[in-house]
Amino acid sequence: MHEALLRWFPLVCLFGFVATTLWRLWWLRRHTGVNAMTFETGDGAHAFLGRMFKVQVGLTALYVAARAIWWQDVDGVAGRIASVSALTQAGGGLLQGVALSMMAAGVLAMIAGQQNMGLSWRIGVDRERPTDLVTRGLFRYSRNPIFTGVGAYFIALFLVSPTALTLGIMYAGLVGMAVQVRLEEEHLGRLHGAAYEDYRRRVRRWVE
Repeated sequence: MHEALLRWFPLVCLFGFVATTLWRLWWLRRHTGVNAMTFETGDGAHAFLGRMFKVQVGLTALYVAARAIWWQDVDGVAGRIASVSALTQAGGGLLQGVALSMMAAGVLAMIAGQQNMGLSWRIGVDRERPTDLVTRGLFRYSRNPIFTGVGAYFIALFLVSPTALTLGIMYAGLVGMAVQVRLEEEHLGRLHGAAYEDYRRRVRRWVE
């Protein structure tokens, strides 16, 4: 696997997603007056997940940027897991190639999911303004295509750069998303009632 691709692709993918997300936050605020960043404040589970989300994104961004610049030195400092690294590099880096494809697919799913949600897109649970139940686009195949894409990125990042740090980021991300999804499902169930229950029966939580 080409070194430059392994170094820079995770950063390019993350930058593309973050830039798209910031643009969509700005667009919604400008055209609707809605702040789509709706994590609560205080000591509750939702507020804690919001803080964890910001830390994770920041830490991931710092890591992939430092890794792109300093390459193998950063993997060593972050606690390279030699056994997993050897496995991903076997066969000419076939598993690394699969991981990069997964990373790209995950980011595209995140961006497409945001687009599919339109004016109903939020980061967190919006308890103040009712949103439509979105079942179009990728939401025909997954109730949570954005989270599925985020999970794919974290798993792929660990496979591309197997370190103790990326393992922690992946694990915390997957657990945090699992909790957040359940909070959102409770909210949508209260908001949309039977329509959401029917949708939940028809479409899987992650991938159809």
